[in-house]
Amino acid sequence: MKTNRALRLLFSIFLLPCGAVLVLIAGTGKVGTLVASLGVSLIVAGIVAAFRELVIVRLEADETADSIAGRLQQKLMEGGGTGIRMVSPVRRGYSGYYRWAITNQRCELFFAGRSVLHRVQSDFRDRRLFPVEQVLLGKLQQGSVIRVLSSTRAPS
Repeated sequence: MKTNRALRLLFSIFLLPCGAVLVLIAGTGKVGTLVASLGVSLIVAGIVAAFRELVIVRLEADETADSIAGRLQQKLMEGGGTGIRMVSPVRRGYSGYYRWAITNQRCELFFAGRSVLHRVQSDFRDRRLFPVEQVLLGKLQQGSVIRVLSSTRAPS
């Protein structure tokens, strides 16, 4: 992306001296006027292209990124039917995250890695709840489905 931007900017800057050379070598008469006009046109095109590349494209990119981020956040907050959904905008200290631990209903649990289990274990300890192992065992005995994302590394 940055290479393309640099090339576009370099090309637009290259138009300036090309146009200046045409203006300087233009003679008199109809052909001279045509060459001079072409040179001025190249200079104007170079200035406009450089301005567009330096100012307008950057503002459009920022505006587009903000728009996409806003729509993505809105989709996450709506909680579509599938995929990962945001339970709460609060990330730490939200007791609703552990509602599954105190219910007697079957549930499907997904932990995005062992580090999440360590965080849950720490939160359970802070709240003086049963150890995570006991809670997960109880959930399995109730027929719950528990998935833990793990990364497998090749032995080194």
